[in-house]
Amino acid sequence: MKDITIYTLTSPLHDEQSVTASTHLFLSSLGIDYDMCGSDFSTYGQSILDLIYVRTGGTENIFRQLLPQIQSSGKPVLLQCPDDPAPDETVCPAPSAGYGDDARGNEPPA
Repeated sequence: MKDITIYTLTSPLHDEQSVTASTHLFLSSLGIDYDMCGSDFSTYGQSILDLIYVRTGGTENIFRQLLPQIQSSGKPVLLQCPDDPAPDETVCPAPSAGYGDDARGNEPPA
């Protein structure tokens, strides 16, 4: 087993084959050695570093269902919003917030 294990969250609304191909390209570009467990969280907590790669939107309920299992590993869990400047940033838009409603003042695309 490698030191890093990557688990994935993917909305069932997305084409798994296409998302998997994009994931492979992205992770390969990082040049890191890892085990890929995908959506099988049965070994979560057994690696030195377990990462959950949120590959698509619409995975909030999947994560919510997995959270008790993730927490039972005894490892810390860090949730980070996209585009946050630092991991210790604690302000995240509420799931129902729209553009311009979050703490960073994001505006809708032109």
